[in-house]
Amino acid sequence: MIHESTHRFVFSVGNLIFKVPKCFIFEYLYKVFHYDIFLWHLHRRLYLRWRRAGFYILGPLLENYREARLYLKTRHPDLAKLYLPLIIVNVYRKESGVGRLSIGERLGQQIAKTEDRQFVEAFRLCGHTFDHASNFAYSENHLQILDYGEEGMEKLIINYWDQVKELILKIVNEHGES
Repeated sequence: MIHESTHRFVFSVGNLIFKVPKCFIFEYLYKVFHYDIFLWHLHRRLYLRWRRAGFYILGPLLENYREARLYLKTRHPDLAKLYLPLIIVNVYRKESGVGRLSIGERLGQQIAKTEDRQFVEAFRLCGHTFDHASNFAYSENHLQILDYGEEGMEKLIINYWDQVKELILKIVNEHGES
């Protein structure tokens, strides 16, 4: 089964999950050169689009890099186990979960109530991760993060994960999601 996310292709083979970055270099070059007939327009087009190059070319690789770095740095038990961090392809253990967790908006509200500005800012940087139910597996009061490559996730895991996990489990128990 192959799943296509914004920046990566994710597919499973047996008990392994492979995350392969989508490298948009050809799409980027097509957009840069598409309407340029004369060479004097080339330098203008490249200058105007240099910021987008990072998104198209480096973004997908950075997600795999951030996941590998976070897992190898912390070996946190709530992160999906990374077997082979090659950056161009990361190989993970397939995690089991009875249900999928959809808690983004409610979690954001609970974190905002804490009035800890640094906690709120750390969550804001990677809150997108919590908007997608497929990024988590939940089974018998055990939470597993399946996608943790978003910018800011390292700070959240290292500094605030116990608080975040407590709030997530509270939301799940109150609303009976699994």
